[in-house]
Amino acid sequence: MRKIAISLALASTAVAAPAIAQEEKTFTHNGVEYEYTTRTVGDATMVTGTDDRGKAFRLYVTDSRVRGTYNGSRVSFDRSEAQARGIPMASR
Repeated sequence: MRKIAISLALASTAVAAPAIAQEEKTFTHNGVEYEYTTRTVGDATMVTGTDDRGKAFRLYVTDSRVRGTYNGSRVSFDRSEAQARGIPMASR
């Protein structure tokens, strides 16, 4: 559950930010700092980075789904799941 919550936060932050050049971005969630970059890959926004503990993630965000890995574990959920939890998801 924690991995899904973190992935939801990462995906919502990345999609809310415009997908511009490979500029590295950071944010903090529950005391953990995340560094990531975004780029457009086909119809998805790819979010890659690490947290301050060295855990790597790669998420592919589309209009309806978020898929990828966080700390070596697969994650996959509907964007509507994030919205139902009150996490804002901007349009791609």
